[in-house]
Amino acid sequence: MSGIDPAKAKEAAKPATTLNELIDRYLEAADAGILVGRAGTPKKASTIETDKYRVNALVRPALGKLALADIDRKVIEKFMNDVALGKIKSIGAKTAKNRGRTNTRGGRGAATRTIGLLGGILAFGVKEGEIPSNPVIGIKRFKDTKNERFLSGEELAKLGDVLRQAEANFRAWEVARKAWEGDGRQGKAPVRPSNAEAPAAIGVIRLLALTGMRRGEALALDWGEVDFEYGLLQLADSKTGRKSVPLGAAARQLLAAIPKPEGGGLVFRGPSGGPVGGLPHIWERIRKRAGLDGVRLHDLRHSYAAVGASGGQSLPILGAILGHSDTATTQRYAHLTASPVQAAADLISKNIAAALDGRPAAKPKRLRVVT
Repeated sequence: MSGIDPAKAKEAAKPATTLNELIDRYLEAADAGILVGRAGTPKKASTIETDKYRVNALVRPALGKLALADIDRKVIEKFMNDVALGKIKSIGAKTAKNRGRTNTRGGRGAATRTIGLLGGILAFGVKEGEIPSNPVIGIKRFKDTKNERFLSGEELAKLGDVLRQAEANFRAWEVARKAWEGDGRQGKAPVRPSNAEAPAAIGVIRLLALTGMRRGEALALDWGEVDFEYGLLQLADSKTGRKSVPLGAAARQLLAAIPKPEGGGLVFRGPSGGPVGGLPHIWERIRKRAGLDGVRLHDLRHSYAAVGASGGQSLPILGAILGHSDTATTQRYAHLTASPVQAAADLISKNIAAALDGRPAAKPKRLRVVT
């Protein structure tokens, strides 16, 4: 007898598990709600879609066919640098999120975020007993310089003007169309102006600017989550789970002006009664008309935080309003927070200088609010 266990020999002869196979199991677990995010809740569908896009566009083409035993620190560091330099050629990542378009440009930010995802996948592999340790641990990543754009007071004013005009044009077109229909559709139908946008879409954009909410939260907002008595939105679900969103006076006024149908339902509805569609395209048109080059919808959230920080609001308060689960997320606005002592000294010195020059006392500048 050789003393060799045939079953163990057969098991040892099997090819090593590849990264692609581990990715498949990881995504299956994510879809099943088994994996949890930083907030301790299952990953959101939108996050999983982003994960799928990222692994399909970058991880699978470069590393997918490798055996897990062959993926070490050196391999991962090379992969990170290749992503940063845009060297990864995608095999075609198609998800609902990117509508079939694959971004293969890479960059340092993409490299850092992709390595973060890869680390999560390999940590899952450790938990599943596929690998003894996670080779991503200890790898120094590029600083993740996410694009953050804060709108100035002047830019917010321009945005407000464009929003008002776009809604007014839409309502004028609606009136003209109803009159045309009332006349038996005689002659040509009124043409919708190119600079006219549906009030529901305008309402979503305004709410984003006035509350710092995320786009998905606003689009999914239900009347059952609106609490006018306490001035809150009690969101049943968000990126960080259940949360409350405090409503300022302008946000309460915005919501109070929206007709609430019997039975409730979505606050912002599309033409068919479902969610507002095509918001990214609508925002693109609005953004261009307002001259806001490179400004994303998400930058309205950054702007809300920036206005609060520059106005003297504490970072913990801002974090609570925005629903940040990690204090480090709010810390990005720390450089905008003015010292109360410094602000007081500035105002006093301006007032004294004004008095010496015979001018009116200086007053703190206020930013115009989008209405």
